[in-house]
Amino acid sequence: MTASKTATSESPHEARLRTAYLALMWSLSYPGTVQHLPEAGLAVVAETLLDLETTFYCDKAIDSALLDRTGAARTGLVDADYVFLNALEIADTPHLSGVRIGTINHPDRSATLVINCSFKTGFQLRVSGPGVKSTTDFDCDVPLAFWTIRAQLIRYPRGVDCFLIDQHQVVGVPRTTLLEVT
Repeated sequence: MTASKTATSESPHEARLRTAYLALMWSLSYPGTVQHLPEAGLAVVAETLLDLETTFYCDKAIDSALLDRTGAARTGLVDADYVFLNALEIADTPHLSGVRIGTINHPDRSATLVINCSFKTGFQLRVSGPGVKSTTDFDCDVPLAFWTIRAQLIRYPRGVDCFLIDQHQVVGVPRTTLLEVT
């Protein structure tokens, strides 16, 4: 089947999820660079990432009915493939030190964190590493305590990957990315 036939035979739902998948993929490929989702919020991210073979944890502020509809299994924080956090507060950060970071033989068995935040307020963060030409800066209101815990979790190749979501925008911060507050 040709590429043009594939694109025109896509349903609007498939096109929406493909667009979201590409935004998520490119956000991890080019850390710190804003990519655009087809719609605002965590819903399209959850629909894109979750399926019958994945597990998730979500904080109480998230409408978990949407996540349940994906067919993914709800589990505790320490067992989750995907951790959805609506608004990360300083008080929430200590328990995140228990998320999965994978193993030496299976670093892919780590958690991916999906965090609602704002890119208009907060701290200026500078990222460097694979996928970043030199450095890239962006603002984010995720508490500094979270970035400290993230740094403690990174034991390459183990660690966590993060998607930061602000409405229609996503910024990826993979485990290989070095991050500093400027």
